[in-house]
Amino acid sequence: LPQPINRKEFDAAVNRLKDRLKVKEGNRIVKGGRIVAFIGAKGGVGTSTLAVNLAMSLRHLNQEKQIALVDLNLDDSDLPLFLDLQPGKGFRDLAHDLTRLDATFVQSLISKHESDLHVLQSGLTGTEGATHESIPGGAAVHTLDVMRSMYDHVFVDCGHTLNQETREALDFASMVCLVTTLSLPSIRRTKQYLQVMKEAGFGSEKVTIVVNRYQSADEELLQHAEGLFEQKVGWLVPNDYAMASSSLNKGVPLTVHAPRAALTQWYVGQAAILAGEKSTRDAGVESASEQKN
Repeated sequence: LPQPINRKEFDAAVNRLKDRLKVKEGNRIVKGGRIVAFIGAKGGVGTSTLAVNLAMSLRHLNQEKQIALVDLNLDDSDLPLFLDLQPGKGFRDLAHDLTRLDATFVQSLISKHESDLHVLQSGLTGTEGATHESIPGGAAVHTLDVMRSMYDHVFVDCGHTLNQETREALDFASMVCLVTTLSLPSIRRTKQYLQVMKEAGFGSEKVTIVVNRYQSADEELLQHAEGLFEQKVGWLVPNDYAMASSSLNKGVPLTVHAPRAALTQWYVGQAAILAGEKSTRDAGVESASEQKN
């Protein structure tokens, strides 16, 4: 507004702002996207693998849905490798200028995979993650709030560190997937994370424990782990480490790399459940209870 402020121009500016906010809020009501956050009990348990392949499987199932993948692993991000994307700008760039944070700004920093999966990278390009550059408080929750208005489903890779950004994302998410394996160090860390989440007010209806690389021979250990967790494991991901590694090394999602593999079918079936589909079209998909039996 030019100085001195003219009352008529001021009122017009306020009315334009009101109109923009109404449109923005209207878009949020229409989309109301679901935020699903993934955090690993420790490094190397397959958190990024799970987030990427569930997002891609959902994209494969329903081409009409708008799906986004957000990388909040700000210390050691490898997510672009899963989709053969060049590292580029992303969340860090949004966080540096929160005054511009809206759908247009987010879209300008989105990387688009050939499948039309939209990826908001961490913004790490090289070794800058080691600098521990501070991120303003509220950056993660405001970013996800805007993305919720833009997409039907938003999958968030939180890595395995409980920093300020991941805490915001976990709190804002409608569903939290705590990814682990049945190794003793992972079980111990999972127990610790569950305690932290309980103290933060997260109920068992929000937190789903995901055991990756599960084999039927691990049934007794699984029962022991559930006793320590004081909560049933929600998802059992079949063990096919060789297939998952091959998919990663080629930068190709499992739905493309090995569409008929049992591991791929598990992801497709789980994506259908997340999307609320009742179809049982994907043979070979088993629930956690079925896999135990």
